[in-house]
Amino acid sequence: MRVSMHEAALLSAAGVKLSNSNPKHYRSQTDKRMKRVYSSPVSLMVGHLRNILEAEGIRCFVKNEFLAGGAGELPPTECWPELWVERAIDYQRAERLVRESLAAEVRDERAWTCPRCGEILEAQFSACWKCGSVRFEQAT
Repeated sequence: MRVSMHEAALLSAAGVKLSNSNPKHYRSQTDKRMKRVYSSPVSLMVGHLRNILEAEGIRCFVKNEFLAGGAGELPPTECWPELWVERAIDYQRAERLVRESLAAEVRDERAWTCPRCGEILEAQFSACWKCGSVRFEQAT
């Protein structure tokens, strides 16, 4: 990020450290604090993970959210939405939460049998459609 000498003076007065001694080419150190946690061509998944991080109190944002139209002129992977964490101190926790969330999504669940009526139900159902009995955790 390039800033004028006036902007550099204001940033310096505000306590922002600048990386270059030449005022015409100052770069804010805040750029180094932000870290990319996740990227995917599926914007819904990026938004879902953003909601998970925000619910845990981690400040984050999505880059390239509206860049899909650039695919073709730009490499497709460069146009994918990216989830970034604002503070480096939150990066490891955010990375762990993303990893756990993605692992939870990939669970291999099997069909289950209702303990009351014997109906075989698909894994996504938590109650029997036939008798209304609630699914009990079964040992596999």
